[in-house]
Amino acid sequence: MRAVCLILPWILPSLMTLLVCLRADGASSARLKTPSGKSILISAESFYRDADIGVMELTGNVQIVYGDEHLSCDRATVRLLSEEVEASGHILVVSPMARVEGTRAVMNYATETGLIYNGFVESQQIALEGETVRKTGPHTYVAEKATFTACTTCPPAWLFSGSRITAELGGYARIKNPLFKIAYFPLPIWLPYIVVPLKSDRQTGFLAPSIGFEGPGGTSLAEPYFWAISRSQDATLTVKDYQFRGVKALTNYRYALTDSTGGQGNVGILQDQVFVGDTQLTKFKTVGAFNRWFIDYAHSIELPDGFTQKTKISLVSDLFYLRDFPEDIKGYGDPALENRVSLTHNTENTHASVDASYYTNLLERNPVSANADAVQRFPELRYSIAESRIADSGVLFHLDANYANFVRNGLSYDDVAGSPSGVLGTSGRVTPDELARLPNPPIKWVDNSRGPDAYGQGLGQFDPGQDVIRAGQRLDVRPEISAPFHLGQYLDVLPSLAFRHTQYSFAATGDQPGFDSTPARDYTQAQISTRTRISRIYDPPEDDRPIGSTEPPARRNRYKHEIEPEVTFSTIPWSRQSTNPFFGSANAPPPFLNDQPISDDDFYTNRGVQFDYFDRVINRNVLTFGLANKVIRKSWSADDAAYKQIVNLKLTQSYDLDEARRNRYPLSDFATLLEVRMDNFETNTIVRYYPYNGYANTSSRVKVMDTRKGGLKDFIQVSYSQAFLISDKIPNPDAYLQRTENLGIQIGFDSKYVGLTSGIDYLPAAWTPLDLQVKDWVAAINLKPPGNCWGIQFLFQQVIGIGSTYKVDFDYKFGG
Repeated sequence: MRAVCLILPWILPSLMTLLVCLRADGASSARLKTPSGKSILISAESFYRDADIGVMELTGNVQIVYGDEHLSCDRATVRLLSEEVEASGHILVVSPMARVEGTRAVMNYATETGLIYNGFVESQQIALEGETVRKTGPHTYVAEKATFTACTTCPPAWLFSGSRITAELGGYARIKNPLFKIAYFPLPIWLPYIVVPLKSDRQTGFLAPSIGFEGPGGTSLAEPYFWAISRSQDATLTVKDYQFRGVKALTNYRYALTDSTGGQGNVGILQDQVFVGDTQLTKFKTVGAFNRWFIDYAHSIELPDGFTQKTKISLVSDLFYLRDFPEDIKGYGDPALENRVSLTHNTENTHASVDASYYTNLLERNPVSANADAVQRFPELRYSIAESRIADSGVLFHLDANYANFVRNGLSYDDVAGSPSGVLGTSGRVTPDELARLPNPPIKWVDNSRGPDAYGQGLGQFDPGQDVIRAGQRLDVRPEISAPFHLGQYLDVLPSLAFRHTQYSFAATGDQPGFDSTPARDYTQAQISTRTRISRIYDPPEDDRPIGSTEPPARRNRYKHEIEPEVTFSTIPWSRQSTNPFFGSANAPPPFLNDQPISDDDFYTNRGVQFDYFDRVINRNVLTFGLANKVIRKSWSADDAAYKQIVNLKLTQSYDLDEARRNRYPLSDFATLLEVRMDNFETNTIVRYYPYNGYANTSSRVKVMDTRKGGLKDFIQVSYSQAFLISDKIPNPDAYLQRTENLGIQIGFDSKYVGLTSGIDYLPAAWTPLDLQVKDWVAAINLKPPGNCWGIQFLFQQVIGIGSTYKVDFDYKFGG
């Protein structure tokens, strides 16, 4: 025992040294505590540790995990005191935001910084490469003699090279002495310094420029600047330089306060050097300089207590702005631009609103017209009560009330001039342009001179027997009661009785004896509708599983076919109306004119021109027949059922008993509506045939679609429309020549690298597809080169008689 005690002090240091200088062979792992208090996990095929100097040598499949980073390499030296790792051979550092490669690296696992030689940093689609890459923080890198790209191809479609690139993942890359290259070939574009985004979130900065050629304006170059003001608002400021027109300043502002409250505004202005020479302008005004501008703004705001405030403003400096710049503001081809401000309050059973509408008349020949002829609604009030049960009875009550104030910048009436006989008197004078627009022979026209001493025969004062009232007030109240019930199991009956009172107050009064400036109209209207429904469900075929199969049966589509015939009789048993030329002739228009817009026929005939169709009494004694066919599909997605109406065919026609007694035109138009919405096929067709005129107004669209893997969609669509001016002039040989007609073809093709949409509109010159006149065409090509890092959009557009537009937009995905 004594011998053991004497030998132990000599053997113990040797044993300790042997334990400290340990070489482990075979895959081994260890968890170590660092001086900073962090822990690291080490694994390697072999490692050697010298505790005296705090160094570990690792060899073979080295794996080191510290914090959120994982380092793998062939060889590594871990210095425990300085908390550094010096790695070499197939270096790979993986973190939640990046993947880093290199040939040699010195990493500090306490500060998560380091230096990588021949480094390569990849974050999602972003790639940063340099002779040396210094990791300066958890997500920041500085690369010397480096390149940056967001392309996934090799070689990349584009890249930036620079003497130094500082990158913050999820932020920006700042490139010193950048040189832009296409597939490693440099372009002769050099800048001292640029900043590009490395994130897909909204961020302030310049966007890719667009280049175009726009008819009389010539070549254009636009450079937009995006300003991310906050999470809920942003703005895009654009400077657009036209070769001939000048420089235009554009601003787009957007905001979103909540999911249901937000708005957007667009403003633009330029001093147009081309428009000052436009012949349509010089006819009416000669100017040396002309500022052209537009304002397009809309918002919807959800207010407390169920109120909603909406605003839509569309204003232009001249009536030709929409023609010359259709991309700035919509409305080209419309008769007017509408501006509207409204406040609405809805409850479960009521609707109340107040709004004001201002219209800009786009049909004037003078592009800088003062808009004196346009009629505005300022204000208009509405109140409605939905059908509600009276007490516990089966009687329902419904109310519609409307007040409108029609105002005008010019005269409150149209000063009508002309000879009732249809022949101009010796004193009748009109301008050549006005004369060309009048019927032949001219009967009467509106004297725009507003006085007796100019071109026409207007008296300059209101004549109730001849002039047209355009301004005034109208109050319309219509209460209604109904009592639906069933006859047997299949017949639904809906009788109703309504009373309507309409009160007017005209602004045009003058000192005309016997003229009633506050006329009124009252009537009662009774109606009864009967409807039945016949339906059948088509079940899927029987279970076709093999005998003995344990698989559950597949859920198949089911279809339901419904047929709904309906007959409605409407009559006005009592009416009372003031004697006033505003109401036109005592006889109501024939039923096929009920839905026709007010036209020149109303002006030239004794029907008169009113504010709108609220002022006309229709359906005095009318039978209406309707037949609806519906097909409803029930399909399954997992355990959820989905219902979709895939076919809707509706036929309607009316028969006017009063017109039949007068041996005139009792039949209305025969209306057909066909809607089909399948997965790969859609059509919407409306045909209204007018039996007495012999014409059919048609609007039809047929679309075939193909949805392929990856969400790629192709389609082809053919549309056709034809509209005749329907009047009670029968026969009307001019109707065919005055028709509007359009044949349109649109196609769309989408692939991995190319997207194409194109459309062309024809004006058929005769009933043959071989005699077509092109009205306009448009083609948009979206090139998506490999790499998912950039794209080019080409837009080609031409409107015959107006001009052509060509644009090129670039889309670079700097942040992937």
